[in-house]
Amino acid sequence: MNLQTNYKHIFIVSVVLYQDYRRRYPTFDAREYVCGYSLSLEGAEKLMHDEILSDCADPLYCFYIRENSIEMDIRCVRGNGRLSERVYDAGGNLLDKRLFSWENEYEGRDPEDIRFDCGDIVEAYDSKNRSVSLGFIMEQPPTKEEIREQNAHDSSLKEPPSGEHYHDASDDCYMFMTDDSGNHVHLDALYVFKPHFPIPKPTLERLKRQYRHYLEQYADKYFHKPLTDSERTWLKVHNR
Repeated sequence: MNLQTNYKHIFIVSVVLYQDYRRRYPTFDAREYVCGYSLSLEGAEKLMHDEILSDCADPLYCFYIRENSIEMDIRCVRGNGRLSERVYDAGGNLLDKRLFSWENEYEGRDPEDIRFDCGDIVEAYDSKNRSVSLGFIMEQPPTKEEIREQNAHDSSLKEPPSGEHYHDASDDCYMFMTDDSGNHVHLDALYVFKPHFPIPKPTLERLKRQYRHYLEQYADKYFHKPLTDSERTWLKVHNR
């Protein structure tokens, strides 16, 4: 029997756990697994809260609720049919969200929706390597105004770029650095967190030195990025 349904999407609930005995900065282990499926956001959030009340072997780090399309040809769809994504803390409180499909062009964030500033020390969750690392923010996700300005600039050119400046969900990211060699990653905005634990003073001082080194040596030379007023102020405050 073929059952007919009007549902064209599904909500996938994933929980991220960390191992308490390994939660030492600058990196500690974390693992993610799917703990439920629902045909509604309300049902998915109920499954999440049920998981919070369950007796997990390891402490909870965060939750993700990802809305995916059911009707898709995975060979022709960017983002594997992802329609939306939400991240919650260990208590089930919403931290951040991205409510547009990977098929739609990314229009940028409102400034009030950007959770972290340049120079902030944060945790970065790496689902592939099953780890959480400590580092600092180099660049924020582009705002709506910044993307509009870039699009207007491209349109004004005699030969506008052909597609390379198309913005999608992969542009909704922070530039994240963990050392002073210039190595960095473009980190999905939903995978960045405030530090969960006290940062040892030697680690904190090392990260401040690395960020100062980035501003003084790399920002303009390698990224062609003039310092902002807030970055100059940071350098004055931490120039020691």
